[in-house]
Amino acid sequence: MNKKLSILLLAGICLLVFASNGWTDVNPTKDFAFYRGAAIFNGQPVAIGTVIDAYDPDGIHVGTWTVDSIGFYGSMAVYGDPDLSDTLDEGALEGDLISFKINGHTAVVDSGDASWHNLVFKAVNISAGGVVDFELLAFDDVAVIQAPDTSAHFTVGVKNLGDGLDMYGVNSSSARGWLTIDMPSPAYANPMDTAYVYFDVYIDVWDTLDVDTITFSVFSHLDTTVKVDAAYVVRGFGDTLVQFTILTPASDSSGQPGETVSFSIEVQNDHLDPMFMDYYGVKAVSQNGWPTNGEQMISIAGQASGWVSFDVTIPGSVSTLSDTISYTLYSHLDTTQKYESSVALNITLSSTTIMTVTDPPADRNDVNAGDTVRMLIGARNDGTSLDIYTVSSSSASGWITSDRDSAFNSPGNTVFTYFDVIVPDLAFGASDTISYTISSLLDPSQTFTSSIVISTVIPTIAFTVYNLPTNKQAAPGDQVNLSVGVINNSPVADSYELTSLSSQGWSISLNDSIHIEINDSALFNFDVLIPLGVPDLTDTISFTIRSYIDTTVSYSGSVLITVTSTDVDDDKSALPTVFAVEQNYPNPFNPSTNIGFALPGHSHVNLSVINLLGQIVQSVDLGTLPAGNHLVEFDGMEMASGVYFYRIETEFGAETRKMVLLK
Repeated sequence: MNKKLSILLLAGICLLVFASNGWTDVNPTKDFAFYRGAAIFNGQPVAIGTVIDAYDPDGIHVGTWTVDSIGFYGSMAVYGDPDLSDTLDEGALEGDLISFKINGHTAVVDSGDASWHNLVFKAVNISAGGVVDFELLAFDDVAVIQAPDTSAHFTVGVKNLGDGLDMYGVNSSSARGWLTIDMPSPAYANPMDTAYVYFDVYIDVWDTLDVDTITFSVFSHLDTTVKVDAAYVVRGFGDTLVQFTILTPASDSSGQPGETVSFSIEVQNDHLDPMFMDYYGVKAVSQNGWPTNGEQMISIAGQASGWVSFDVTIPGSVSTLSDTISYTLYSHLDTTQKYESSVALNITLSSTTIMTVTDPPADRNDVNAGDTVRMLIGARNDGTSLDIYTVSSSSASGWITSDRDSAFNSPGNTVFTYFDVIVPDLAFGASDTISYTISSLLDPSQTFTSSIVISTVIPTIAFTVYNLPTNKQAAPGDQVNLSVGVINNSPVADSYELTSLSSQGWSISLNDSIHIEINDSALFNFDVLIPLGVPDLTDTISFTIRSYIDTTVSYSGSVLITVTSTDVDDDKSALPTVFAVEQNYPNPFNPSTNIGFALPGHSHVNLSVINLLGQIVQSVDLGTLPAGNHLVEFDGMEMASGVYFYRIETEFGAETRKMVLLK
């Protein structure tokens, strides 16, 4: 009876805990254990509202707890899997080690036994750490409280820059002792999300002044050492009129590169009550994007005046000699009351400007196609003030040039500026004239103009031909397929051109250009169309392969095509009656051998050479051949020594024989 009562009591407590914590993906079961203990984050006791989560070894979410006592969690129900017969994983099993997270950060067990056992209370102390950081979003820094209202509500956005869930609170205080009430519970935000904190300010109606400064601090509950301080200016003024007069606007100014220049504006508070305090600020923007710094929160009593200022920092290296600074002076109590204007900021330098080019660039004749060449120009500042040098360049042949933006140079020093020339990829043996000008920004009359010549080298071009076409026999109307291979032996990729000519003027179709990378190869194919009705004759097909980079490097060859025609009255007794392939000779061979075969009629013929692995190492299309005995010379120069098979394939069948290459 006591055992059943205890189980029912634990189940009831567990369901109560489940409901009170608002779990979403935890599956409550009849099997559970209770965990509680100390919880530390970044060395501090966890705050109220911190979320503790429990997981079984399979990553199933088996428990959660929202901390309600500083530094402690629990009792947290951690559920087990009551039914091991099904495949659904509902929770922990006996002996499973439970893992924990604090606000999404993986925790470690500092002490205690974290293993799960049904209906057992566990004391487990845990801790975790992580990045805690945040920033405040922009907020209005003035509140106007109109009668009969006596309070104002302030909301501040907080962006979570940390690596886990965080909670934020706010502490506020009044400079004049007005009542401030902060939000009672924390605001939550996941990484890169925004939470909002708030506080209320209540005006002391007996206070003779109606202006107050509210200071507030936004802090992380997860790590209270991380906080951001800010301030609001609050005003409760009924129908009081806010006005001011600009007595002295900011004036144009000048400065040297690297100098910070200050601008001041004199403003008068026009309120008739000397006890009425207003606050003034200024915002400045540089047209060139130079850094500005406006002084904020200058307080001035009624009928009094004061100076509001802002600073502009001139960069050490500038590409212009002037800037326009736009500024706005405004009242913090009524931001609609503002004054807008602008000033000029000029760079003042000594009038003595002398630029001497000490190291002009020289011609280059060692450049490779595709290179980017940097040309340095040394210039000495012989003047008495800081100067800025610019360079411009152009190509006579349309090559791309890129100039350095600017070079800052102090008196007596030599600086090197430059321009880059991008040489086209195929500009072998080419030259270009590059014109350039270097100028002083302070005195444009100080210029130096010249030019250089950049020449590219021609690499040593070489190539090897292989698979040379052999003499062919054909009949009128045939198309004879010829091919020749090219191996690129040059140190650069090259393109090759094929030209071919028939002595009989027959039509030749070909792929006239191919591109081959270093140590790679490719085949040129060209077809000769034999006209119908031509008599028996022999045509010479000449061909030339030429390098694109160096046209003096070429290879020329020729092949004979013999045309024979037979009619019904011809003696056909000498023609073969069956297809046959003869043994090659010589055999063994090095590096070439002759392969003979017989055709009983016209047929397309292909020769394949196969290694012992069954791989085709060479394939030669012999085209369409007439009936008769044929002899083909095979060149094995590119092959290694070994045993090979050659196979002749025709429309009358195919036959394979063995041959041996010995080198």
